[in-house]
Amino acid sequence: MKISSVACTMFRAALLLLIGCALSVPVVAAGPGKAAIATASHYATDAGFEVIAKGGNAFDAAIAVSATLSVVEPQSSGIG
Repeated sequence: MKISSVACTMFRAALLLLIGCALSVPVVAAGPGKAAIATASHYATDAGFEVIAKGGNAFDAAIAVSATLSVVEPQSSGIG
């Protein structure tokens, strides 16, 4: 069976991509970056920064911000 030139080119490109991924060296950050949290309430912003300061990640801070906003602005937060 004859392989078309398009299929051959696609195979070569995929092979080069796999080789490139296998040979790539992972880059490790020198240290943690800085966090940016912007909300409509300073209480929610403070809650997010508190979670980050205690070792939480961005997802943890987002949960804290959302929970705080649902308390301080119930009319503007939540489902619906």
